[in-house]
Amino acid sequence: MRPIDANELAIGKIKVLENAWELLEEAVLLFDSGKFPRAYALAQLALEELDKIRQIGVVEDKLKDGKIVDWKSFFDEFLSHKKKLKSGFLLTQFMIGRKTLKQEEIDELEGTVEKVNTLKNYSLYSTIRNSVFQKPSDIIGEGIAKSIMKVARIRFGFWEILVKSKPEEREERIKALCQQVRSWGSWDFLRAAFRRPVPGQ
Repeated sequence: MRPIDANELAIGKIKVLENAWELLEEAVLLFDSGKFPRAYALAQLALEELDKIRQIGVVEDKLKDGKIVDWKSFFDEFLSHKKKLKSGFLLTQFMIGRKTLKQEEIDELEGTVEKVNTLKNYSLYSTIRNSVFQKPSDIIGEGIAKSIMKVARIRFGFWEILVKSKPEEREERIKALCQQVRSWGSWDFLRAAFRRPVPGQ
């Protein structure tokens, strides 16, 4: 693939953000219909999609600094699901105020990424566990779906602020989002959050 110019990278971030939102909207429709495994799948796909914004941002910074961009590595990472999941979970740690992680926490994070990626497969396909056949609805219930959708909505809010806000407004809006997150415990409140602007806007 050919190199991408700065204008197209900016357009790319908007396209990624819009697609992630559409995935989340459809996840809500599925959740409200009791289709928890597929709601989980779409929410996790939204999480993976959102990390593409970080990847694009890294390339933008390199271009601004006049550095060489390894386009092959960029395209490869753009399609890597596990890498996007891992960086996304690291972002969540940052949002709750964690600046560094201990080695055992990093190891735990790696395990979480593997577990979440496995759950995505469970949410779509029948499988065999402990010599027993199971379908997605045997494994993915309301609680698991709700948890991943909450994480995805929070992550969307963060990236929407970075993509759409002016630089001087970002810090206050991110603080407002982090404060709002604390009240997103009930599903009714969280579902409403899918249908209104990001806090601080």
